[in-house]
Amino acid sequence: MNKKGRSLITTSIIVILSALIIFFGYQLINYYLDLKRNDDISKEISEIVQEAEETPEPTEEKAEPEPEITEKSILPEILALRKEYNEDVVAYVRIPGTNIDYAVVQSEDNEYYLNRDIYRNANSAGTIYMDYENDPENLGYNTILYGHNMRNGSMFHNLRHYMQKDYFEAHPVIEFKTVYEDVKWQVFAFLHTDTSFYYIQTIFQNDDEFYKLASEIKARSRYDTGVEITPQDKILLLSTCASEGGNNRYVLAAKLITEEAPHWPVPQGEPRE
Repeated sequence: MNKKGRSLITTSIIVILSALIIFFGYQLINYYLDLKRNDDISKEISEIVQEAEETPEPTEEKAEPEPEITEKSILPEILALRKEYNEDVVAYVRIPGTNIDYAVVQSEDNEYYLNRDIYRNANSAGTIYMDYENDPENLGYNTILYGHNMRNGSMFHNLRHYMQKDYFEAHPVIEFKTVYEDVKWQVFAFLHTDTSFYYIQTIFQNDDEFYKLASEIKARSRYDTGVEITPQDKILLLSTCASEGGNNRYVLAAKLITEEAPHWPVPQGEPRE
């Protein structure tokens, strides 16, 4: 090969490498911009919910008592989030003492919000979303929330800390505002599993079929939480990809707290990075 030919090849390689550097640099910049946008949105969401929680409901003096109202009212926090963002907001999830503090959306499938923010704009960090088969207005046996495991610690990244029992003991309760209810859930299991275990089942024929799944989830827990479950319980699962990726998952499982099932007090602690 002559000198001119070698020079042409060298130039082509340099052009290709330069194009690759520009492309991956652009992708990397966009990735970190997505993280920044999602962090800003998360702070806004927390402020909106806090303001709605602290705003007292208007009261008026009535000459005569009003008849009993049987129709449910949408929580003011959910109304505020829908007004600020969009009508897909169906819930709000928070684990005290951690950075898990997000609005929850729902679409017609489990793909739409994987790479979209709460404004429905493209975003690699996605949004926390509820399984499309769940009914956010009337929670069934098994409610499932999905979120990415982002390396900057956002979304559901910090579920990984539940690998350690002391983290569970410091953060045993999940706060979950649905369309109509402000309820709390007691963590009963933490799984490091893969998708061969079909924990995302949402439709059950009866209590026994549900209890079979819930018992399997408890049996697969990384440690014994000491929290029992019954066929009459309802459960909430927070699911994200595990650190090694692929089909591996971290799953935090909690049961609905009722008067019949008291819970531990919520400790106050600093979020772990």
